Amino acid sequence: MEIKLKTVEESQVASISHTGPVEEMGGIIEELAGWITQKELRVTQPPFAVYYTRPVEVPPDKMQYEIGIPFQGDTNGDKRVRIKIMPKHKILSAIHKGPYEEIGSVYAEVMQYITEGNYEMIGAPREVYITISGEVPDNELLTEVIFPVISPENFEDSGNDSNLTGQSEKLIKQEKLMKFHQLDM
Repeated sequence: MEIKLKTVEESQVASISHTGPVEEMGGIIEELAGWITQKELRVTQPPFAVYYTRPVEVPPDKMQYEIGIPFQGDTNGDKRVRIKIMPKHKILSAIHKGPYEEIGSVYAEVMQYITEGNYEMIGAPREVYITISGEVPDNELLTEVIFPVISPENFEDSGNDSNLTGQSEKLIKQEKLMKFHQLDM
């Protein structure tokens, strides 16, 4: 498996926060896609899920996650759908091919890569659904596993004041990304 360090550009996202089994996710994605279509907006990237709890730690009905779809266009959210700006940030990314139930090993490998590479996580991991169950056979599903990170070179202290402004800007961006990943409950 290949793990890549990438930069994700700023994007506007429509999202729905949810507590319940992950099996309900498909319906939420459909609801959100329908909402975007009704508003005559343009989807710019595949749907994703940000997980705030782990299946091994909570019962299925207590799973907390957020479904998002990046889009272009002008709109306001409502009681169910929130509009957020995901700031530009760095990620470590790996592609999983196969059933969703087998994705755990990808998380483990990326976490090991983060630890060994001295990266710092700055938000909850997310999964981008490049292909969706029902569109392709389960063994052909493609899911991108993403961890928002700060790369090790950002930790290095050059020892001079010229870096302080850049560090301050990085901290503000980290704070914005952390706010984006906070669960709205």
